[in-house]
Amino acid sequence: MPPHLKLLVPVFTQSMQDLVGMKKEHHYSEGYDICFVDVRQLFDELYKQWLTLEASGEHECLDEENKILEKLGIHMPIEFEAEEHPLKDFSTPGLYPDAVDKWLRAAPYRNTLHIDHREQYGVFEETGGRYVLKEGVTQFDLVSIWPKEIYAAVHAARDGGYMVADGTLSKSCEELYKEYMTWDISVFIKRGL
Repeated sequence: MPPHLKLLVPVFTQSMQDLVGMKKEHHYSEGYDICFVDVRQLFDELYKQWLTLEASGEHECLDEENKILEKLGIHMPIEFEAEEHPLKDFSTPGLYPDAVDKWLRAAPYRNTLHIDHREQYGVFEETGGRYVLKEGVTQFDLVSIWPKEIYAAVHAARDGGYMVADGTLSKSCEELYKEYMTWDISVFIKRGL
């Protein structure tokens, strides 16, 4: 990514408030947004933070990483198995909103699965089957479906910070990000956050 160019990537985001009270078998809600994230800005801010790893420590870097992500409109990611990620077959950011919308409207999600059916941020009550939030998650929190560009920026910045700290960085973080963008999204999903 040339430093002077913005790379805006659309990110699906939904409020937990829109998900509360729904049953597992009837999830679809029109209450979602697509925000646009400048991946260059995200990478630069995260990498700058991860360069403080030796002085700040891992926990502080992770806390600051979360603040940066939230400030830029990127929220708690919905976890998927690699083959289930709605953007696994897409590499053109302009197609992401349509791909997610089609995914939400297609089986098995259309009126059959809640977006958080894995109960990552909430649970379905035994009586009534309605979705309630887990402790520590509020109705004002948001969830996101992360595209590959977001995963690549987060991991390249983080890994670059670790490599600088231990003296093993053999390429620029720019090159690291470009390399990570060649990876399949399943690699990031398997690595986790």
